Amino acid sequence: MEVASLAERGTWGEADALWTGATDVSVGVNTADCVPILLVDPDGHRVAAIHSGWRGTEAEIAGAGVEALVARGAKPARLLAAIGPSIRMCCYEVGDDLAERFVARFGRAVVASDGGKPHLDLPKAVSMTLLGRGLREGNIEVLPHCTSCEAGDFFSFRREAGVTGRHLNFATCQF
Repeated sequence: MEVASLAERGTWGEADALWTGATDVSVGVNTADCVPILLVDPDGHRVAAIHSGWRGTEAEIAGAGVEALVARGAKPARLLAAIGPSIRMCCYEVGDDLAERFVARFGRAVVASDGGKPHLDLPKAVSMTLLGRGLREGNIEVLPHCTSCEAGDFFSFRREAGVTGRHLNFATCQF
């Protein structure tokens, strides 16, 4: 999985993950239920924004974002991560096949089933990916909001059957 530099893409870059080290430049991703991830390299003065739906989460795009910063000198233990509002386990019902794939990749902690359909915990899988790439637990902030449950505050692709707005999640390289 490739993570693009904003300098490589230009100011109108489009990708599931972008990073920059250019002063006063922002990178961002739009989401409506998918997991937004912002990374900060305080030592190298770089930021990254990552869009992680179930496909990106399964492919560990958050890890690719970390690796892109590490390739430029970042130390994983010094990186800071924010995992923003997204659809949470309470509302993210999936089929048995996808649930089994996530259990195989991340373990049972990311899937719950109360006898009915399984539910995925994408933010948990993203956190596990970041920890697996060397981030410290104390450097990962997971916002607790469910975009599907909190209709008054968030857009939700699933809740609104695809006809909805998007949230802009961004980080500005300003040190």
